[in-house]
Amino acid sequence: MRTRWFSIGLALSMALLSGCVTNVSKLNVDPHHGFTAPAAPSSGAQTAYLADVSDGRVFVDKTSHPYDPTPALASEEERAQRIGRKRDGYGKAWGGYCLEDGQTVQDVVRVILEDALAESGYNVLHDAKAVKRDTLRLDGVVTKFWMWIDNPFWPNLITDMAVRLKPADGAPFDVQIQSRKFCPLLMDSFARKSINNGIIMFRSAAAEQFRNQMDSRGPRKTR
Repeated sequence: MRTRWFSIGLALSMALLSGCVTNVSKLNVDPHHGFTAPAAPSSGAQTAYLADVSDGRVFVDKTSHPYDPTPALASEEERAQRIGRKRDGYGKAWGGYCLEDGQTVQDVVRVILEDALAESGYNVLHDAKAVKRDTLRLDGVVTKFWMWIDNPFWPNLITDMAVRLKPADGAPFDVQIQSRKFCPLLMDSFARKSINNGIIMFRSAAAEQFRNQMDSRGPRKTR
């Protein structure tokens, strides 16, 4: 009896997964998710400026791995918005996840990184003219921002995020996380939960790295 019910449940899951993976879901992602703005930094706080954030993700041709970004995209605009693939009940890749119109991966990641800088104690500058000699000036390249399903029979939504950051006056360093959320049904609400969990984890990891940068740079010089 148990085997019979397991078979019925498995067949139902496969049908549900197969029926909703052929489309592209557009997700409205809030890059500030879970962020509480800290108190205004003191006048003596170290300053930071995130100069450029680019999308350096590699889209692999004819990949059979769900964790590889797919190249079957109509335009550069779509590439900048695509953040995941779906799989049906048989493990075949179909459809995908995109950011909502008007959002891009590099813009979302920029906001998360600037929130992480503020969370770690920096006074975040948004005007290049305000940058001083002792400002932490950073460029970033997004190497991962991708959501995928690891097992169509007991599905977990995996969200990978990674950025390589290059200080103007120091060695580059990486910030990367992997979020895992059980997804009993392939619904957009579960996809949003996976992305939101990834955002919180990524911001926390970035803030820790930024605090390390602050410690290595020492107290701000007075002028």
